[in-house]
Amino acid sequence: MARSVLTVVTPASVENRRLCTLAQVEAELGLADGGEMPALNALRDQVSAAIANWCGHVLAEEVVRETWRGRPETDGPLLLRRFPVTAIASVTEGGVALAATDYELDAEAGRLWRLRGDQWAAWGGSPIQVQYTAGWRVPDQANATLPADIQRAAVLAVVAAWEARGRDPALRSINIPDVAAETYLDPQAGMEALPPVVAGLLQPYRVLSV
Repeated sequence: MARSVLTVVTPASVENRRLCTLAQVEAELGLADGGEMPALNALRDQVSAAIANWCGHVLAEEVVRETWRGRPETDGPLLLRRFPVTAIASVTEGGVALAATDYELDAEAGRLWRLRGDQWAAWGGSPIQVQYTAGWRVPDQANATLPADIQRAAVLAVVAAWEARGRDPALRSINIPDVAAETYLDPQAGMEALPPVVAGLLQPYRVLSV
């Protein structure tokens, strides 16, 4: 069916978008005095935003509302743009509120089927509106749910950014023997914004727009 309009009802705070803790980063860097906290927090914010952009969706837990207008083009499920889904507050179809027995959710994939009796059915009247909570609770929050591989990716990305301070970001290698031969990354060659090891950890969570 047509792409939905998404409205963020309750956005995550900046702190609740950070995909790794300060302690995790400091441990990786061998820092313990907290003196670099402001700089590291700024990098955590930047890296967390970059990871969300690369993955194609917000990873932090937020409450959102999606609205579809017009006649559905498929008998299949609604494809929710945020996942995993942790709670559904309401589903309406043509202005009529549905009961929880009128739909079935694949929470991990963010797919919502219409039910009639015990059978999947086509979605009907317009508009269709779903308000729900989706995403993960980050490690700085109580009862964190963010997968360990996303946390690890964020730590490695922050460390890479920290260690790259003052370096030319396009510089790939330096060969000294006859007094230096430098090679640079080609900015036209599809250079990723994240280090390859980080991108590899995040690949299962990436959603490409079509």
